[in-house]
Amino acid sequence: MRLSPGLLLGLLFSAVPLISAPVGPGLLLPSGAKAAWVLAPGKALPAVTRFDIDAGGGLWLLPVPRVLTRGDGLSLVMEKEVRDLAFAPGSLRLVTDSVAGSLRLKKHKAGLAGQLQPKLILPSPAGRLAKGGPDGVVAFGWEADNARSVLYRVDDRRKVLVWPERVLAAEGTASSWFLATPSGIVRVSRQGQASRWGSLPGGVSSLAWVEGAGLVAAGPQGAALFRDAGKLLPLVVAKSPRVRSRGSALYVLLPEQGGVLKITGLAAPAP
Repeated sequence: MRLSPGLLLGLLFSAVPLISAPVGPGLLLPSGAKAAWVLAPGKALPAVTRFDIDAGGGLWLLPVPRVLTRGDGLSLVMEKEVRDLAFAPGSLRLVTDSVAGSLRLKKHKAGLAGQLQPKLILPSPAGRLAKGGPDGVVAFGWEADNARSVLYRVDDRRKVLVWPERVLAAEGTASSWFLATPSGIVRVSRQGQASRWGSLPGGVSSLAWVEGAGLVAAGPQGAALFRDAGKLLPLVVAKSPRVRSRGSALYVLLPEQGGVLKITGLAAPAP
């Protein structure tokens, strides 16, 4: 009997036991890959936590919509609720339900406070950001009146992609967009050609493109690497992780463990 990639991943996720915190999650890393804690496990983080890594390798977390924290302990209280964060060259981008922009620091009686400097007013609630490769950071959301998802480049408000399904997560490269939808992951070339890429049991909540390795998708039961369409390699077995990348390094947020892993050495082996 042949097992589909999605079913095989589901069996792996159910069969591999989690290693209890603070040691870490179940890892299924390929030969040559290494994992290390960027944020050591501790108190569990809220499931809604968002995160990203700055150009210097520094960790930024958004554990609740009004608090932005940095790995070195700096904590900023935001004037408005923030739904997501992502780094573009030069600065941090943030998004509320309807406004995307950059982080501005201002003096506060308790020290520093964070303020959103608007760059883009969204025509419909979005609350999500994605790395867009040459497009920088994009904000996206569902336009109910038009029954479509729209991705906007934050810095110049240009519409970069329209898709007829609800987009749950997105990631851009120089040649393509990857969209996580209720029906699975779709690859859309910069010329507009679309193809199905794969799926995870329970759906996909975040995506990350790792240079030299491929697309990493995270869902309710863990994270897996797609080196190509349908070619799935399970990486992490954990409850509801989130993924980001910087260059050839993958970062995995593990809410239950309260930690963040950095995984390197995922590049595809030479033929």
